Amino acid sequence: MNDLQQTMLPWFQVFGIAVSVMFLAVIGCAAWGVVKKRGPTRKRWVLRVGLALLVWVGLVAGYYTALFRIYRAAPIADAANKPGTLTRVGETVPDFSLKTLEGDSFTVGEQRGHVVLLNFFATWCGPCQLELPHLQDIWNEFGKHDAFRMVIIGREESSEKVAAFRAKQGFTFLMAADRQGTAYGLFATERIPRTYLISRDGTILYQCTGYYEAELPKLRKLIRKQLEE
Repeated sequence: MNDLQQTMLPWFQVFGIAVSVMFLAVIGCAAWGVVKKRGPTRKRWVLRVGLALLVWVGLVAGYYTALFRIYRAAPIADAANKPGTLTRVGETVPDFSLKTLEGDSFTVGEQRGHVVLLNFFATWCGPCQLELPHLQDIWNEFGKHDAFRMVIIGREESSEKVAAFRAKQGFTFLMAADRQGTAYGLFATERIPRTYLISRDGTILYQCTGYYEAELPKLRKLIRKQLEE
């Protein structure tokens, strides 16, 4: 939990309790009015309770909207080093070799002199599916650069499943299957998606676990800077 959340959440907890008490009070008043009131008096009472219920609905909607915005606007809590991460920015990237869907060998250690973007995903992963179209945009922007390489790797997926997924989604970037999770295991023990940017000399410049839209401009900027050097 970051500082913004630590500051605001206690107040939201108090507000949440107050809203819950208000709901119980409204229901109690409605029940009392139905039992005790008669004729026009009952109708007026029910109308007042209905208005109170609408106010309660508005407060609940405002509560969850504000809570969502706090989580959305809050700074990302160290996305580079979430639990399960085995690598660190500044370290040499672990070497591995996989066959791409086209049948070619992609070996990280042979990419010296290139800026390399690696991403581990799974076809069933919701956040991965949200992130991949943005990676396609990155490929569209930088893919024609001679010094840029990019491969998207299906963790514990078969080549057939990854190929079907790519065809369905219409992706054009290079993809590979890490069926046994061997390559992934050099980088982490859990969680996807994971994205890594590797410098020309094989150093990890950037890593991120999870899909965060706010991280994409930062990644683009780093790629652009590396390709200009």
